[in-house]
Amino acid sequence: MRRITALALLLPLAACGERVIELSGDTMGTKYHVRIVGGAEAAARARVAIDELLAATDARFSLWREDSAIARFNAWRESGPFPVDDEFVAVLRLALQLAAASGGAYDPTILPVTRLWGFIGGEKREPSADELAAALSAVGWQKLEIRADGGLVKLDPRVELDLNSIAPGAAADAISARLKALGLGRHMVDIGGEIVCRGTRPGGDAWQIGIELPGSEPTAPLVQRVVGLRDAALATSGSYRNWFQSQGARRHHIVDAHTGRNAPSPVISVSVEAPEAALADGLSTVLMILGPEPAQRVLDSFAPARCRALFLVLGEDGRLSERGIGW
Repeated sequence: MRRITALALLLPLAACGERVIELSGDTMGTKYHVRIVGGAEAAARARVAIDELLAATDARFSLWREDSAIARFNAWRESGPFPVDDEFVAVLRLALQLAAASGGAYDPTILPVTRLWGFIGGEKREPSADELAAALSAVGWQKLEIRADGGLVKLDPRVELDLNSIAPGAAADAISARLKALGLGRHMVDIGGEIVCRGTRPGGDAWQIGIELPGSEPTAPLVQRVVGLRDAALATSGSYRNWFQSQGARRHHIVDAHTGRNAPSPVISVSVEAPEAALADGLSTVLMILGPEPAQRVLDSFAPARCRALFLVLGEDGRLSERGIGW
């Protein structure tokens, strides 16, 4: 279900006397990695909780299974409310906040467009102007209402949701919260590069996370910059993984909902640090669409949450440079 973007890298832990339990596996079409400062008994409890929460996330947000809540909502054509649980509503509310903050450039109802491009199933291809216009006519975050009882109402029966830009981060937050409830407050959770860190790593320092150098080999990625995280989250979106070449241009999966296309930009990736992974996840997508100029305004719209962004920009000379917003 997960969008393929630039990935944050876990750097090796320094040797020390404290024990670190490492858990990993497959989920949402990607990998998860969890590191916990604790013992074997703690790891057993954590594994059960992680499996449970990842299964619940997949059952809510997977676009690859017909029985998921989001797939059933997308197939819903009735005028009445569609029932979803509180966790689904919380993720959707954040998506709608992001849509408003971006002026609609980011839109959780973008699925008809990303499907048309082949980024959600199918073969990747450039659609015609007429095809894009037809798909965009079904897109619009204001065509959706959340009722007081949590039910979702489509104001246009064609509305379809794609929450892949937030769901991995939300899953990382849920796992982090469960680990804390289990008494495992010192941990790092990574779901496909959407990372949340709580407490400190062994030795008392912040968890050390690397931001990938775009263009390096996925199997042996290089690090552009190291970020120390303590009680914070980091997510990265980029244009250099899930893309194809068409009409002499690079077409990638992060599209502007106003046009249904990629906005021309030298930005290769955006990394966002925020208090929660879902917010960092969504903001990295928003800023990948909008670019650096409005970034401070967008970040400020989520105050009092303290957020900052790091853009990696490709110059005309082919050199990569950094542009930090609040960094």
